[in-house]
Amino acid sequence: MIKIGDSSDGRINVSVNGKSDEGTAAEGDKIKLEAIPRSGFEFARWLIAGVELTDEQLLKSVVEFTMPAGDVSAAAEFTDAETAKYTVKVTNDGYGTAKADVEVAKAGETVTLTATPDSGYKFSKWTIVNGNITI
Repeated sequence: MIKIGDSSDGRINVSVNGKSDEGTAAEGDKIKLEAIPRSGFEFARWLIAGVELTDEQLLKSVVEFTMPAGDVSAAAEFTDAETAKYTVKVTNDGYGTAKADVEVAKAGETVTLTATPDSGYKFSKWTIVNGNITI
């Protein structure tokens, strides 16, 4: 049996062997869970017990696994789409270019910074002007 947790921020679609289901599954069945956030929210991660999944799988809104012999409990965690994002601003000292691979990032997301010095100069260091981040 698959036990699905409740959330007011979204819902979970369950399919067993490719067919929509209420959560009844037998050992060996192919299970697919899809987290669907309601408007204004986005999927954050799965909270699943009873089956081994990788950290990478738990961070994707769609997860698939083979049903084990015992019960599986699943809940999806959603976050507010607006307050979970931060602006990324990169400036330079005028002796080259500096940029980030994104303009907006979620907490915990990796942002790649690139510095290219002008001819005759070399990159010295990054300086954090505002925010609690680690480089």
